[in-house]
Amino acid sequence: MDNERRAKKRPYDGPKPPTRRPAKESYQSTIYADLDMFTYDNGRMETSQFITSRQKIIDHVGVKYHRVQSIIEYETANPPEPPIEPTAKPLSQIQTDRYNKEYSEYIRRKEEYNTQATILYNLIWSLLEGTMRHKVQEDPEYAEYSRKKDPLKLWQTVKKLCL
Repeated sequence: MDNERRAKKRPYDGPKPPTRRPAKESYQSTIYADLDMFTYDNGRMETSQFITSRQKIIDHVGVKYHRVQSIIEYETANPPEPPIEPTAKPLSQIQTDRYNKEYSEYIRRKEEYNTQATILYNLIWSLLEGTMRHKVQEDPEYAEYSRKKDPLKLWQTVKKLCL
């Protein structure tokens, strides 16, 4: 009986070799594969190429980061506005609760906007090739908007250099 069991068992082949994982693609190539890079090799970009690249960014940003889409589309920043404080004093409990709820919603939207603005800044920066990055860094206001991660100022600088 023992011999029959041994015959049915699979023979030991030794330790299994580690499986090879496919090489990871770069973060940019997987996430932003459909977006165009902004270059400064030959000076200015063609207007049609810039408009196409801009539209791709608008489409990409509009899907996930709709709160900051207007920065690229209309070149305006629209952060959320705080709620208006009630003027009637003393406030009833209902008015106080309503204001507190509106204010907490404002804080949530403001944090979401700031997060999305930082993501947009990083997206724009990642689409700049080396020479374009150097040209952007030569801008006198670069240190300020880089520290603040201001996507509007970065986008305006890129646009000025491209067109």
